[in-house]
Amino acid sequence: MLVGSQRLCRISQRKIGLNHQPISGFPAFVTPDGSLADSPLIQEAYDLNIPVMTFPGKGGEASLFSISAPNIVLETVKLAEDGSGDVILRLYEAKRMATRCVLTTTLPVEGASLANMLEEGEADLMIENGHLGLDFRAFEIKTIRLKVNQKTEKKAQPR
Repeated sequence: MLVGSQRLCRISQRKIGLNHQPISGFPAFVTPDGSLADSPLIQEAYDLNIPVMTFPGKGGEASLFSISAPNIVLETVKLAEDGSGDVILRLYEAKRMATRCVLTTTLPVEGASLANMLEEGEADLMIENGHLGLDFRAFEIKTIRLKVNQKTEKKAQPR
């Protein structure tokens, strides 16, 4: 639906109440009229469906990852299932565009590899100073395995 020079986008969700009757209402937001490539649709959908959660603590503020292209979504960050301490990232291209981007991390990464969905490394990737160049085809999903330096200095325990 057009509203002036902007387009009203409707995200439809069917919600069922306790009496099994649909609940009326729907979330909506306005995006600039134009191409999907130029719209913030993906980010706005994530903001709507997965709100940011914060917890009190003394961890400070830091960003572990950033991506140079807005159409590349970092969907998953988790520890590897094999207990190695490696970090698994799952990313995808969301706007049907071949894209070259740079993934940047502040983690002390020793190595990176392209992995399959079972988290098995298949091809080594070049990572320099926390910067990893990636090429995506339209709608491609990539799994990246990061080997993180987990060496920490052990302090002498008082007796």
